[in-house]
Amino acid sequence: MRSDERAAGLGDGHYPAAGSVILSLASAARARLALADGDTSAARNVLTRLRYRCLNGGPSGPAVLDEFLAPLEAEIAVGDGDFSRARLALAGMVPASNGVRLAEARLLLAQGDSDGACSALEPCLDGHRGRAP
Repeated sequence: MRSDERAAGLGDGHYPAAGSVILSLASAARARLALADGDTSAARNVLTRLRYRCLNGGPSGPAVLDEFLAPLEAEIAVGDGDFSRARLALAGMVPASNGVRLAEARLLLAQGDSDGACSALEPCLDGHRGRAP
């Protein structure tokens, strides 16, 4: 067991689901940090370990897991220049959450389609039109 897993309180009988959620969020943050550093292989490695851990005893179902991880997986693929893999990661996400829409917009921008990116973000912005900043 790694030190971050011990710190999260896994195995001590206190809120095991909460510990699992905390570890999942920490792993996703690690993957995003690796991606921000330009290390897509490390980001993909963290993502793969997280998927494996969640599929082998995670508290949530696969649909929740996919909605949580698909945008991150798409961003990693875009960072690698693998647009097909990014589209595949986002393909099953209907109805799209704001995180998925943002990942779709980033993919479209990476492909040079700024109009498509704006269209993908339109539903996210509709709720904020006319509000004062």
